[in-house]
Amino acid sequence: MPDHIADALEMLRTAKTTARDALAMLDQITGEARPDVPADPRAMLAEAKRKLGVVQGLHLELAHKLLQLEQEHREQHQMRFDDPVYWRQMPGGERLGPYCTICWDATGKAITLSNSPFRGHDRWICRVCAKTFFSPGARDALEASASAHDRGPGRR
Repeated sequence: MPDHIADALEMLRTAKTTARDALAMLDQITGEARPDVPADPRAMLAEAKRKLGVVQGLHLELAHKLLQLEQEHREQHQMRFDDPVYWRQMPGGERLGPYCTICWDATGKAITLSNSPFRGHDRWICRVCAKTFFSPGARDALEASASAHDRGPGRR
C-alpha cells in the first residue's frame, strides 16, 4: 500500500506543476502576466490545452489509484469473528489467521496468534497482550479436565 500512496502523491505533485504551467500560459495569453513578451496565442492555447489534458489524465489515474487503495483496505479488513478469535476472510475463500480479538477490538491491529497445541487441539497465544484463546475442542478438553479434577478420586 505505501507504493500506491507514493504514486498518488507524485501524481498530485505533477498535476499541480502542470496545471500551474497551463494557468501561467493562459495568463500570458490574456495579457495578465507580462504584456511586454510577444507570444503566439494559438500555439500557447494549444500547449495550455495539452497541459490541462495531462492534468485531467493524472486526476483520472489518481482516482483509479484511490479506488485500488479503498479495495485493498476493504479486503484487508475482512475480519470475521469465529469464537473465540478473528480470521481474515480472503476473496478466494481462503481464511488467514487466527488473530487476537483483544488487540483487534482495542486497536484495529491484526495480531497473528501463535499456536501452542493443547491436548491435541488448538490453543492460541497473543505475543502482544499475552491473552490465551482455546479452540472449541481445547475448551472442551479443559472443561473435562477441570470436571475430573473437581470430582477427584472417589467423588461422583
